[in-house]
Amino acid sequence: VNKGTAVSFCSPEEKPMLTEIQEFLGKEIKVINLSSEDYVEIKGESEEKNSDWKSLMKEAEVWMNEKAKKKKKKK
Repeated sequence: VNKGTAVSFCSPEEKPMLTEIQEFLGKEIKVINLSSEDYVEIKGESEEKNSDWKSLMKEAEVWMNEKAKKKKKKK
């Protein structure tokens, strides 16, 4: 079993859903309140990382193609 820390953002409109999730799990989820400045900073960092997903997919495709070519040469 892999263990780690997960972080999720919850808007005020989603708080009832958070309550349902906590009831389902049978335990409370720790809530960290962010200032508006922290929120803007984190959102900006997330957008920077997510905006480059197409190049990451292209890089993965190239890697898979190279791996397939090497496998064919070994036969």
